[in-house]
Amino acid sequence: MSENAWTYAKTMQSITVATAFFGVLFGLVQYRQNSENEFRRQQYLDRLEHYKVVAEAVSVLYKVRERYDDESTGEGRGPTKIELDAAAAEEDTFWRMYWGKMFLVESKQVETLMINLGECLPLNSCTREDHKKRHKALLCGLRKDLSGTWKIEFEEIKDDFLSTSCATLK
Repeated sequence: MSENAWTYAKTMQSITVATAFFGVLFGLVQYRQNSENEFRRQQYLDRLEHYKVVAEAVSVLYKVRERYDDESTGEGRGPTKIELDAAAAEEDTFWRMYWGKMFLVESKQVETLMINLGECLPLNSCTREDHKKRHKALLCGLRKDLSGTWKIEFEEIKDDFLSTSCATLK
């Protein structure tokens, strides 16, 4: 074997080893990045799911609170037994989420807003306006936190009170 052939063979071997090494290295880096992205994605989905549960719970509580106030002002009927039972279940859900799953995913701002609304539970422990303000502030806080997490912008809110509440959280 001539010296040129031997040099060519060694060069090709070196190139093959280097290509294999960098291929494996690139694959490991990609695997790690994909694993981190998948983990982060699952955290975001968990946060979204937990926020949906909380939003549903506080919405039911708010509706029943409105019924209480309608009855006391004579503007309508009070809550039915079924609505009161639903409110009790949703209040339980609110506190279960606060003391459990939300601890794992919520931001500091959402935690503060949940505490603020929690001070209005049971339903008749705050004025109607205070409850409404805290309820809407929590919904805006959930929305804002999701917007930051997913790096998306939600459309402007059409409701005057809610858009004012959300604007104060920016």
